[in-house]
Amino acid sequence: MRARTGALCAALWLAGGSAQAITVNITRFPFPPTSVSVQSDDASFTGPAGQFEGLILDAGTSLAMRMGARAQVVLAPPTSFAAYCAELTQQLAFGTPYEYTRLEGAVHFGAAKADDLSRLFSAAPVFVIDGSTSAAFQSALWEILYEPGSTYDLTSGEFIGEPLNAADLAGAAAFAQINTVLTNLSSFAPQYHIEALTNGQVQDLIIGTAPVAVPEPQTWTLLLLGLAGLGWIARRKRRLSGT
Repeated sequence: MRARTGALCAALWLAGGSAQAITVNITRFPFPPTSVSVQSDDASFTGPAGQFEGLILDAGTSLAMRMGARAQVVLAPPTSFAAYCAELTQQLAFGTPYEYTRLEGAVHFGAAKADDLSRLFSAAPVFVIDGSTSAAFQSALWEILYEPGSTYDLTSGEFIGEPLNAADLAGAAAFAQINTVLTNLSSFAPQYHIEALTNGQVQDLIIGTAPVAVPEPQTWTLLLLGLAGLGWIARRKRRLSGT
């Protein structure tokens, strides 16, 4: 990942199922990226990091993008999504269609790591609000993937990460906040659905999709009262029609 590579976090629409080939176009960093310095025993990265936005393209859209403005074809609207980088060393260019294989997170990352990635998304669903928090969240994802075992801390171990600029107070605060989540990760339930977009030639991506909202107790009460009311109306109609 270099200045034109990145990663994305957010709820994303991707139909469930087994391995699936899709065409992806990464379009931009949604926040001005903050530079980080991260390293593991095997690899390191210094540069801008954070959430990416992209489009899932159908075959017609992919062809039209390659042909440019000359393409006269009716296209289905592309599906937008957000994701994060899964690797430290692979690159990715904005505005270039890539063919990816979409896999379940447990298949690509292993069940334990996929669970921990899900815990991180579940623990901090609204954490990413600017460049600093976006870069910190990306670094936390790398911590989970590159640190052996299930104990995580960005300040120690085989993988470490921090803002590149030591005077970056906002970045330091964001790293401290997400590191608190990391060091207590086992206390959070893995509620997000984790998927991977893989391509052997360019950056692999991590997708975290929010769970379907479960109705609050008050909502269940109103639903049951509504069903009871419908039943009473149906019984009253039957009695009236019988007289």
